[in-house]
Amino acid sequence: MMEMIRNEGKTDAAKILSQVDFSEAKIIFCKRFDQHSHIWNLSPHSHAYLELLFFLRGEARIAAGEQVISSTSYDMVVYLPHHQHQEFVDLNKTQEIVCIWANVGDLPPIREGAFRLRDKNRVLEWLFIQLEQEYRKNSIFSQKLTRCYLEAIIQNTLRQLAQCDSESAADSIDRARVFIKSHFTQPISVATLAELCHVSPSYLQRIFHKQLGMSPVQYITSLRVKEAEYLLNSSSLSIMAIAEHCGFGDPRYFSRLFKKQTGLSPSQYKAKCLKPN
Repeated sequence: MMEMIRNEGKTDAAKILSQVDFSEAKIIFCKRFDQHSHIWNLSPHSHAYLELLFFLRGEARIAAGEQVISSTSYDMVVYLPHHQHQEFVDLNKTQEIVCIWANVGDLPPIREGAFRLRDKNRVLEWLFIQLEQEYRKNSIFSQKLTRCYLEAIIQNTLRQLAQCDSESAADSIDRARVFIKSHFTQPISVATLAELCHVSPSYLQRIFHKQLGMSPVQYITSLRVKEAEYLLNSSSLSIMAIAEHCGFGDPRYFSRLFKKQTGLSPSQYKAKCLKPN
């Protein structure tokens, strides 16, 4: 279930970051450093500020709460304030990182406060480099410019998180629907579907409602009723046998659901199908 934690952690973090007024943020540290630097802190630690790491070169494994994040070149790692983390980095290998600390005030607590994003279009790389260079200039314009770059980093992050969440939701629904269509005559729980899709049951319920306008259970029921309609119209099976075949253990429950969806009881539907045109 580790991927579930990562995906939903990103969604929760995006909600929090979207509420921050970064025009008031204060950058208190920005440094570009390599494997020879003396500022590495490889022990477990946390900060009272937002921390952004961009890997220009190198790689790391990061433990953050229940998460284990692997990052490499062109990855950005975000730590929300007060979330303990620990980087595992091989300092015998080439490393080049831009690190930013920003005071963004108090943020609501969430379970998972770290996530990684891949810089697919190299926009974040450019923004991190520009911010670090401007921070070192320390001119009268630097404070405003660095805040602008920081806000641009965050807005690009939020856009990518929204895209990732949408793609992840679509992929989860597709995977669940394929499984349901192949197994809808068998017992299927929401927990089973959620485990198959590497998401939580509550998240799966939410995205089903959002994308399909119904819950996973309602979707399963709709397929079972459609199968029952087909069998009532085309086979000589008894109503009890059809109910059992379609995954309804209780014929009375089957009759109630069938009538709710079609407006007719199974026997009425079968009689209607047998009437000559």
